Amino acid sequence: MRMAASDPDPEFVEMEMEVVVPTEREPWHELLLRHRRALVMGAILGALVGEIAVNLLPASYEASGRLLIVPVEDPTASVGGSAFEAANATLPVVVAVLRSRRVADATVDALRLDEAWKLTPDDARKRLVDRLAIATDRKANLLTLSFEDRVPSRARKIVGAVAERATALSKDLWAQRNREHRQTLERELDTVSMSLSAAQDEFRAFREKNHVVDLASQIKATVEQAAALERLRIDKTLDLRFARAFGDHGAVEVQRGEKERAAASSELEILKHGGLGAEGPLLPFDQIPRLEAEHARLKRAVDEQEARHELLALKVSQLVAAEARPGGIAEVIDPPVDPRVPTGPSMGKLVMAGTAVGALFAALCVALFARRRELALDHNVMH
Repeated sequence: MRMAASDPDPEFVEMEMEVVVPTEREPWHELLLRHRRALVMGAILGALVGEIAVNLLPASYEASGRLLIVPVEDPTASVGGSAFEAANATLPVVVAVLRSRRVADATVDALRLDEAWKLTPDDARKRLVDRLAIATDRKANLLTLSFEDRVPSRARKIVGAVAERATALSKDLWAQRNREHRQTLERELDTVSMSLSAAQDEFRAFREKNHVVDLASQIKATVEQAAALERLRIDKTLDLRFARAFGDHGAVEVQRGEKERAAASSELEILKHGGLGAEGPLLPFDQIPRLEAEHARLKRAVDEQEARHELLALKVSQLVAAEARPGGIAEVIDPPVDPRVPTGPSMGKLVMAGTAVGALFAALCVALFARRRELALDHNVMH
């Protein structure tokens, strides 16, 4: 049987299929292992670049200072927690204050760090917060502040300014928790003082109008005097009755008895209702119940206002004392000084970083060249 001219040769087809198969890609780890010399050379070059950078970059200096959270005990408190526990609780508050925006902005404005660093105020604040290192020791209640800058004196000033402002702000925040309550009580105390003054004025006017000095003593004296006058009036009435029984109306004894009884009755009426001759310490006898009730009402009003005033004044004084007595006070025990030995740039860090970057760059170059070679081979095979 004759094969058609257009049919392909099976052997040729098989050969062509074998030719167009692309080459197998080499694994990455084997590729890097085979070019390890290039990686080593890249790491060495990177380390050299890092060492050169150490000599070219400007030196930086680190200033540091230490703050101690001093526990403050309350000698007036009978019970309560330990002062050291209160100081330990104050430690995170001081750390938060040190990293606060208020402290950073105040430090930037005071030292004009934006002009010194040639940055905007916001960027200067961020740089200050980012570079400020804070180390805490809870057992000893210690805080260590560190800041690194190219100018030694500026680094010292920054640490000192941050510590000073943080100490003042922490005290203010501690006092703030009682300040609003104290101000509310002070406003209420002013209102009670006005009410007390009005009650005292009303009570004083009542006593001046009714000639009250000591109500209990005056009531006792008035009752005794009224009883004595009533007894005298009865006695004079009996004497007059006896005189009339033994003499006529014109007798001297009868006329004297009538006058004596009339005088006793007149004095008794004056004592009962008040009038001329009643300006002494004795009170109108028939007004005693009213005066006693009015006196008790006014005295009770004054006593209530005085009790409220005394209680509010005591609470205000306690809050004032609490504002001035925090649980712990941050005090600088080691002020910062001008650093003399530069702390940066670190040769070890730059050399290690250069080594890593150089090795990574060499690995990328090896990978790119290998990939390009594979693509070229595949392209040649296809054509």
